[in-house]
Amino acid sequence: MKRKIFMILVLLLSVLAACSTSEDTTSNEETEETKEESDKDKKSTDEIPNINEEAMNHAYDIINDYDMVKDTHIEVSEEDKKITLAIIVNAATNEEHAKELGDNFARALASGVSIYSEDDLESPSKDNLGELYDSYDLQVCIGTSPDDFIARGAMVTNASKITW
Repeated sequence: MKRKIFMILVLLLSVLAACSTSEDTTSNEETEETKEESDKDKKSTDEIPNINEEAMNHAYDIINDYDMVKDTHIEVSEEDKKITLAIIVNAATNEEHAKELGDNFARALASGVSIYSEDDLESPSKDNLGELYDSYDLQVCIGTSPDDFIARGAMVTNASKITW
């Protein structure tokens, strides 16, 4: 009889020890996940992606292949966390086509940064212009000259698309 009680007691203590160990593991996992999230938040607020010359050339190569495009320019202000894209187009370009060109230029730059940058950023997708614009505000201007705009758009870091 004493032996059965002893065995049940050992079995019960083993189960309790196993439960308390698994709870500790869960709390460690939560702590690690919380730490990773805070590191990611810290990275996003402290570090901005580097936009190198290769990424800009990638965007220039893509946008300059369009027939209506005459000239393009990218200006990056890391201090203000702002990217300005400018496109000079043929006078025959309508507003809708100008907006498409602006959107394509923004996607081309984000794609170039995701390819050529050392930062691990998401490329543009159908519904997203790319992770680059989670760190930078965007301004896009398309016109026939620096003073004559066909379309102007902007996007802040918490937006999902360009507002024209």
